[in-house]
Amino acid sequence: MSESRQFRFTARHQLEASQLLDTVRQLLRQGNVSTLTIRSESGDIVLSLPLAASAIAGGVVVLTAPWLALLAALAGVLAKVNLDVTYDGPELNDDPQNGGSHD
Repeated sequence: MSESRQFRFTARHQLEASQLLDTVRQLLRQGNVSTLTIRSESGDIVLSLPLAASAIAGGVVVLTAPWLALLAALAGVLAKVNLDVTYDGPELNDDPQNGGSHD
């Protein structure tokens, strides 16, 4: 029996807070981001944003106005932020007969 699973990984981006809004917009345009977590410079979680909180318009993820306002407010309060981005990759097939991994 073959089993497929979603490949997912997280990357941390260190940013000046003034770059936050533009960086989030760029990441969302990629279309493979499932969660954004904004951390203060000391590592405390300030905001965790699953993309269920966003809307999909024309195949592009668009944050609603309240989320954009919140991100802009965070950028005004914090000097530097760490942005943890969870990316979704293609499905992995665990069936070796169909090109999957042998793990």
